[in-house]
Amino acid sequence: MFASHLSHILLSVLVMLVISINTQGLRSTDRRTAAFNFFKRLKYDIIFLQETHWTAELENTIKNEWNGQIIFNHGTANSCGVAILFHAT
Repeated sequence: MFASHLSHILLSVLVMLVISINTQGLRSTDRRTAAFNFFKRLKYDIIFLQETHWTAELENTIKNEWNGQIIFNHGTANSCGVAILFHAT
């Protein structure tokens, strides 16, 4: 009985909801707000974003809008850029 209960707890801890998506640019506040609301509504734990087109100048604004931890790897305003967002608790 205890082993079954323990395995259920461990399984619960190990399950995470992850998404990887090509965003085709999230420089626009409106697009970012819509995307962030979507991610939060579906309760993704980790979100991998490609083609963010974010720059270092936007970093603080984006951190405040997401209200969670973010790892950035900026490209330029016209190309590339990736980010990993972690669900805010």
